[in-house]
Amino acid sequence: MTRDYLVRPGDTLGLIADRELGPGKGWEALWRLEANRRAIEEEQKRRGCQKTMSGPNWIFPGTVLQMPERHQ
Repeated sequence: MTRDYLVRPGDTLGLIADRELGPGKGWEALWRLEANRRAIEEEQKRRGCQKTMSGPNWIFPGTVLQMPERHQ
């Protein structure tokens, strides 16, 4: 089961992963979800980002990401 997370100013995938999934889970857990890649890429395109400003390093406030289940 997943839940939504609204990206806030200053967020990075690494910070979100640490805060929402637990320390050391890594941003890759978020990037691997197809829905998150699509949401991030759509927002980048909407904002007119060039190829050099794409991928998991460029996320924007207001983007809705899916959080995978947190495993203890």
